[in-house]
Amino acid sequence: MISYDVHDNQFCVRKKVFGENKVPPIKQTSLLELMLSALADKTMIMLCIAACVSLAIGIYQDTTSDTDEPKVHWVEGCAILVAVLIVVLVGSINDYNKEKRFRKLNEKKEDRMVKVN
Repeated sequence: MISYDVHDNQFCVRKKVFGENKVPPIKQTSLLELMLSALADKTMIMLCIAACVSLAIGIYQDTTSDTDEPKVHWVEGCAILVAVLIVVLVGSINDYNKEKRFRKLNEKKEDRMVKVN
């Protein structure tokens, strides 16, 4: 009859050599990656292009005009950029929090004890 000490010793040696028999956790998506994926949306790209064009035209109009009007033509372009920034931030923070909650729930699901008879 083989003693349990031999099996335990072999098990410890194998555990040291090969490591634990667990699936490695999936790397969490960073907030920056989520923001970049939100900016990759076609609508956001179009809005960024429109904002840059509007900003360039506004700055050009402000620098070339000789009237006494306030030089605020650049505000429209900045407003569009701020709106895009807000949409990207809110969307990516929301996605980040959802992913974080999902990971926590998934860990709780995986953490269960099984009784073996």
